[in-house]
Amino acid sequence: MIRTILVLKGWASPSILKTYELERRKYAQDLIDFHKRYAALCSGKPRTLVDQDGISHEEFFNLL
Repeated sequence: MIRTILVLKGWASPSILKTYELERRKYAQDLIDFHKRYAALCSGKPRTLVDQDGISHEEFFNLL
């Protein structure tokens, strides 16, 4: 974000934005993956003896 501001204000060349997406992609993907896991945990049923497909306590606490 700082790079974008620098370019918009004319304090830096737009060429510094060429690698921005590549550098930020991993962080963005990590955030998306976390939210998918978190949403699944919050909306899933707990694992029980009857329902082995549910979410275990370990899975829930490992996310936190």
